[in-house]
Formats: sequence, C-alpha cells, structure tokens
Amino acid sequence: MKILDLFEKKIDRPINGVIKADQLDDESIWQELEEYVITRELDQHMRQFFDAYLQSIDHSNNPDVIGKIGVWVSGFFGSGKSHFIKVLSYLLSNQEVQKDGQSKKAIEFFTDKIQDAMLAADIERAIKHDTDVILFNIDSKADTGRDDPILTVFLNVFNELLGYSPDHPHIADLERRLDEKGKLQGFNEAYKEISGNDWPDDRDAFYLNTDSIKSALSRVLEQSEAAFEKWLDDPESVFHLSPENFAEWVKEYLDRKGPDHRIVFLVDEIGQFIGDEALDYLVRNTFTKLSYLKKISSDPQAEIRAILTAPDTADQRLNLSGNDGNGQALKEVLDYVRLMESRDQRVVLNDLVESKFGKRPYGWPEWDIVLLVLRLLMAGEVSLVSGGPMTRDQIAETVKSPQKWRNITVIKRQTVDTALLQQARNLGKSVFAKMGPDGEDALYEFLRNHCDAWRENLSGYLKLAETGVYPGKADIESGLTLLRKLLAQTESFGFIKLFLDLKTDFEELSDQVADLDTFYNSQRPVWDTLKSRYAEFELNEKEIERDPDGKATLARMKAILSNPEPYRLIKEAEGLISKVAAINLAKVQTRRQHALERIDAHIDEVKGALDQIGAPPELRNSCLTGLQNIRARVEKEPSIAHIYQSQTEAEDAKDDALEAIEHFVRDQANAKPQAGGGDGKQATPGSGGAAFKKPRVVRPASLKAVGYLKSKEDIDAFIDALRAELEDALKNDEPIDIR
Repeated sequence: MKILDLFEKKIDRPINGVIKADQLDDESIWQELEEYVITRELDQHMRQFFDAYLQSIDHSNNPDVIGKIGVWVSGFFGSGKSHFIKVLSYLLSNQEVQKDGQSKKAIEFFTDKIQDAMLAADIERAIKHDTDVILFNIDSKADTGRDDPILTVFLNVFNELLGYSPDHPHIADLERRLDEKGKLQGFNEAYKEISGNDWPDDRDAFYLNTDSIKSALSRVLEQSEAAFEKWLDDPESVFHLSPENFAEWVKEYLDRKGPDHRIVFLVDEIGQFIGDEALDYLVRNTFTKLSYLKKISSDPQAEIRAILTAPDTADQRLNLSGNDGNGQALKEVLDYVRLMESRDQRVVLNDLVESKFGKRPYGWPEWDIVLLVLRLLMAGEVSLVSGGPMTRDQIAETVKSPQKWRNITVIKRQTVDTALLQQARNLGKSVFAKMGPDGEDALYEFLRNHCDAWRENLSGYLKLAETGVYPGKADIESGLTLLRKLLAQTESFGFIKLFLDLKTDFEELSDQVADLDTFYNSQRPVWDTLKSRYAEFELNEKEIERDPDGKATLARMKAILSNPEPYRLIKEAEGLISKVAAINLAKVQTRRQHALERIDAHIDEVKGALDQIGAPPELRNSCLTGLQNIRARVEKEPSIAHIYQSQTEAEDAKDDALEAIEHFVRDQANAKPQAGGGDGKQATPGSGGAAFKKPRVVRPASLKAVGYLKSKEDIDAFIDALRAELEDALKNDEPIDIR
C-alpha cells in the first residue's frame, strides 16, 4: 500500500492555502466547509462564540447583555482566524452551496464534525433566526483618507447589503431617503427613462450625470430641478456620518425586518488595520485588571507540571499582599473562590477560566489562570475535586485537556489543626496497624488509600458472601456503608474530622476486616472442605448419631457452619472431619459388606439358573449386567440409605433376570421343530435341555387381612392363606422365595 492510499481524499487535489473573506465562489465555499476540521481548541472557540451570540437572542431586552455582544478573534499569523470567521459566516447565514449538481446547507457539513450535542443544539438554535451576515476584509475596503475609516467601511458594507451605493456614503444616503419615502424604485425608472442607463451602473459617475439625476429627482419628488442644484453641487458637505447615525440606520432596518431578525458584521484583518497603538488603547480600556497579572509565563503548561511534581515544602506558601510577583492576581482568584463559597455557589475551573478571569475586566491567558489556581492549591488555599478529591497525578492528567476543566471544581480549603491531626494519626495506627505521615494532605491521602483498599476488598468478599456459601455478609455490608460514608467526604478537613467522629465504628471494623481478610484469603479452602464433608456426613446422619461421639462431633461441625462469625473456630475443622470420617467409614463399610453379600447371592442364583438352561451369551449378558452394575455402584456408594436402596434394586433385578430366563425357556419350548430334526420332537434350549421355573415370591405380610391379628380366628385365616399359597407353588413345581 502506498502512503497516498491511506488518505480518504486525493492528496494532489487543489487546496486553497490562504482563506480570504472575499473568495465567495461555490467551489471555494464548498471546499472550505467540507475540509474544515473541528479540533478540540476550535470546539472551545465555537462554544465561546455561540455562548456570546445566543446571549443577544435569549436576553434581547437586557441592555447590559446586548451592549456586550462583540467578539474579538485573536491569534498569530496563519493560525486560522480568517478561516474561522468565514466558517462562522456560513453557519450563521446557513448558506446553501452547490457543487457537481449537489446542494447542501452549511450546517449539513458539520453534522459529523461537532461531537458535543449541546454545541450542535446551540448552533441549530442560532441559525433558526433570520440573519444577515456581512463578511468583509476591512483592510481592502477601507479608505484611510477619511476621518473615520472604520465607521465608513461599516456603513459601506451595510449600504451594500441594502442595495445602496457601497462606495459613496452620500449617494447611499440619497438612496436611503428615497427608499424611506417609497420613491427609490420610481427614481430608478425615471433615471433610466431620462438617461437610458440603469442607475446602479451610473451612480459611481455621480458628478458626470447631475442633469439626469436632477431631472429624475424632480419628477419623482414633484419638485423643481432648482431645488436640487445646491445639493448636487456638493452632496458630501450636507452628509453627516456619526456612530449614532449609523446605529440608528441599522436599528431602523432591523425594526422593518421584525423582532427576530439579526445582522452580524464579521470583520477580517481588523487588528492589522487599527494598528498596535490603537489596539493597546482598546485593550487597556477594556481589560482594566489585566495589569494584575504582573508575570505571564512563557510556558505555563511546563510550569504547571513542575508545580505538581514539586515536594510539599513550607516555601509553597504564597505572599498574597502583592510582593509575590502575581500576588494581586492570586488574591483576586482566591477572593473570588471565597465569595462564591459564601454564596454557596460552585466554582467550576472551566467557568473560572472562560467566564470570569478570561473576560473583561481581566483578560488573562487561560493557561496562566490555571497556573494561578494550581499555585493556590499547592499553597493549601484551595482544593480541586472531580467526583471526589483529586491526587496530584489525577490533577496533572486532567488539567492537560481544557475539555476536562468542566469536570473540576475549585473549593476553598478548610484546614485541620495540629491536635486533631495527631489524633487522626493515632487512630489511623490503631485501625490500619500503621502510623500515617505528618501533614494534612499526606495523612488524608494515607487514610483515604487505606479506606479505598478496604472498600475494594470488602466488595470482592461481598460477592462471595451473597452466594450464601460463605459467612460475614452482614458485617461486610455494614463495613461498606461506613466506608462509603467517609469516602463521600471530598476534601481533607471533612474527611479527617468524620474519621475521628467515627472512631468506635472504625476500631470495630478493623477487627472485622482482619477476620474477613484471614477467612477469604486463607481459611476459605478449609471452609469449603468442612462444608462439603459435612454434606457428605449428613447422608448418614442417623447412623453416625447412633455413636455418641459421632453425634457430638457432627453437632459441633453444624454449629461452626451456622455461626455468623466462625473465623476463630475454623481451626477445629480438620480434627472434627477426621473423627466423623472414621465413624462414618466404619458404618458405611459394615453396611456395604452386608449389601455386597446379598447382591453376590443374587448374582450366584441368576448364574445358576443360566447354567441350568445352558443360556446363550446374549441372555447371560442381559440378565447379569444390571446386577453387576448395582454391585459396582455399591462398592463406591458413601450413603448408607442409598446402599439399602441398592439392595432392593438388586433383588428386583434378580427377579427380572429370573423372569427373563423363564420367558426364554417357555419360548424355546413353544418353538417349532428345528430344520433337519425330522423326528417331530421339539428342540430343547441350551445344551442341557433342563426345564426351569422361576421361584414364586411369597410375601406373608400381604396375605393377612387389613390391620392386626386380634383373635385365634385371625391367626387361623392367615395360616390357611399362607399354606394355600405355598401348596399352590409346590403344585406348580415352583421353588418358593419367602420375603
């Protein structure tokens, strides 16, 4: 892949290197809008501009607001000032531009460029109003030979907007007066009829066409030509331009357009035009407190980094009397923070920079303002918070980006006295088993870090405790509540004071945390073993409890597992498990041996029957597999109850096997003579050909009447029924299995 393939657009396309206010062809406008990139810095400037602009819309009847809506765009040569104000002109007028048959409004070019939804909404709100946007380069339009060239060029571009002469204010004044009387169109028609030319084409040659002008004025105003001769001889002498007149003409125009109509003048190269001396005068009279900032840093961001990495030392204290270089500026910032705090108002760093000290009457550079705030921070006069107290590392990372200044709050700092600091250090040692450092900031950070560590650990323990498998849920929840209460304090004074107020609670929590740490980091595997082995022993609980020692030991295991704070008892687990395991093993082995003997007898009985009939392999396999599987299961079964159940299953499996054998013999006996027999005799199963009958299972209990045997007659009836059942079995040559 070539480097040029990495770019979205062709890199050899023609690009306008210098943006000029008077380049207004569709091709240039389209390229300027399409390729304009909203950087983070431009995002801030856009926001500042539209904040100021919308003030005039939202507070249109407030003279304090509408008198302060001018915006000065400053920057070094080539920084993009002209491009910026030109893009603003496109947006405010929402100009429609065409290229290659495609048509787009200016705002449509910015749909994906502006990420801030609030800024996008502000721009949309601004362009909803009817707006005349006048963009011009004052350096190219102004006539420096006039007494007031700036005012004159403003009037000229305004006149041009209205269709009046853009170069001769006295001619435009004539057109304005005719227009006010509703006679301008009639004058244009009369002039064309008299001279044969269009008035806009001839008006620059005013003095060459005075006869035609005089005749046209006479006709439309119905006055004699002589009435206009004096004015035509020297029209400029009777024309008077002043800021008041200009403001009045603009107001009259806006009044005619309606209350929602706006007019915006965007002036390029104004700084170069008015000159350094005039600019200095303007700055000094606008920013009356600019001089408070005696020393402007050549690299404020580097100085900020140096301040934040400097050690805590006594020389960080500042002299705010004015001897500190920027002492007066520091005092202004600190007094403002104190004032806002006394009014219970939040001071956001971004607002402090952009809305307070970056504007009149201060006009301080934004990074120097941040530097002042951080010097106050290091002096212990203020604190910075962002959802909680900020460490130096967090501050250093956050202040790097002006976009994040909105997330930082500046607060006046309260300090903890020496006696309370020592009490807090002692309590910290008691709670955390480690003495914290001296100094309010360092101790605050020490205590907060330890509380954060506890909160993190307890939160992890809580997830395990909530499963119901592990203990400590109530203590963990109460501990987290206590920690959240303390950690909600976002500055050192409130944090340390509350820590001391909660002394008893934190001393108790310290013991609980020690137990919980030991359990969840060390004892949990032992607990898991105790719990699983107890569940295993519960299967044989009745048998184990027949042994007095087993009963007591099992009860102790249960008590430990149900204890809400079992931490100091877990050391007993291994001995308890060993003791119950020995008793349980003996019980299980006895029951298992008995069961295996019974199952083996069943297997032998089935094998004998299979041997008797000479059973084929598939029958032997189907009859013995179930019994053999049950035997294998019993050999491993830890539950005595399940062993008993397996004995019953084995007996049922034996009955099923014997019944299968009987069916096999019967089916063989009923089969037709095999091919090749020839003697008419039936083939006998197997090699032995022996007959087989499965035993008849006789259950005496099922032969008695319901209830108890209460009389001799009941006994006789029972014995007679049993005898009849037994004799019937013998009669049918069935072996008898009494159960």
